[in-house]
Amino acid sequence: MSSTKGTSRFLSVHRPQLLVIPRAAAWTPLFPVRPGAYDTSFTGTTEFFAAKMDMLPNGVTRFGESSPGCLQPSYLGATRTPLAGASDFELYVSCARSDSAGVLVLGAPSEGLPVPGVGATAWIDLRQPTLVLPWSSGPAGFSKLPLPLPVGSSGVEFGLQGFFPSGDGCPGAPQVQWTHALRVEVR
Repeated sequence: MSSTKGTSRFLSVHRPQLLVIPRAAAWTPLFPVRPGAYDTSFTGTTEFFAAKMDMLPNGVTRFGESSPGCLQPSYLGATRTPLAGASDFELYVSCARSDSAGVLVLGAPSEGLPVPGVGATAWIDLRQPTLVLPWSSGPAGFSKLPLPLPVGSSGVEFGLQGFFPSGDGCPGAPQVQWTHALRVEVR
């Protein structure tokens, strides 16, 4: 806990994808609140609030929705800002089916198209040229995949999405578990 000029900050981290939810208390009527918030008034001596942030690096944005997983949806993320010539750019997936072989699809972002015969939603346009990379999750449903970015690729933009089989023991789940997609803009 830290205290600065009328606010106290508490930090809690939920799920492996680094979804950070700061919780705080403010005891000043000067604390900024966005218009349209649930309650913009300062009605006492202390007000509590929470905020939700997705900790993706600059140049990487999330779009689309993940499939409902057996326990929770899978999550696709990046470890650092995508810089041209970076050999250490990595992607990761968490909450995928454990010890499962899957694929990562790289291509043009789309508006969410059904994948015929599979029951999945593709946030990458499969009608356009794509690159399909093999990918497997470990015992905890987590995996990293290095994706070196070529020199001279600054300004290139592409989408990424992961797919894994759902497997047995997950009643009502689709045949394939998919992640939301990432839009990557190489800097």
